[in-house]
Amino acid sequence: MANLEARIRMAAESILDNEALRSGLNDEEAARVLLNWGVSWAKTLAGQTADIEDDEQADEAAYPRLRALRGLMTALKDLSLAEDWPVETMQETVQSLTEHAGTLYGQTWQPPADLEQQVRHILQTADVRTRLKMLLDLLGGLPGSDIPPQANQSPAPTAPAKEEMTPQPQGLLARLFRRWRGE
Repeated sequence: MANLEARIRMAAESILDNEALRSGLNDEEAARVLLNWGVSWAKTLAGQTADIEDDEQADEAAYPRLRALRGLMTALKDLSLAEDWPVETMQETVQSLTEHAGTLYGQTWQPPADLEQQVRHILQTADVRTRLKMLLDLLGGLPGSDIPPQANQSPAPTAPAKEEMTPQPQGLLARLFRRWRGE
């Protein structure tokens, strides 16, 4: 069980310590929502390796979905920050989002038929935080459920519980930034 706890901790830290996943997100609440969502998924994915004794094999088993999680988080962040993007750039990012979500959620996940149109509508929202929350709602499927909801169903809320709202990044840069801000 100690190996599993270490895997879960390392998976969560891999999200929290990855500055690229939140670079450009100047809205702290938006960054917190994205990180909490990502950490929740990372913990779930690492937890799914409980029956694998060998750490190397467990890493190999979780790697494709953890990689998809990071790619999906990047696409979500990029879309939430999008301003005056050419149509091709938006289409490429939506395609990336769809591919990564398919890998993360599994074969049962189906994007809405009008995903690109819904994303265009979301991008008309001025607030980055609102965009991000709407994009997460559009994807549906929270970790912990055996089968994520289909994207055309009412998505489950993505906001974590109040006590989980403030994961603190643990990397050197994060600690220096908190010190600089006087936290």
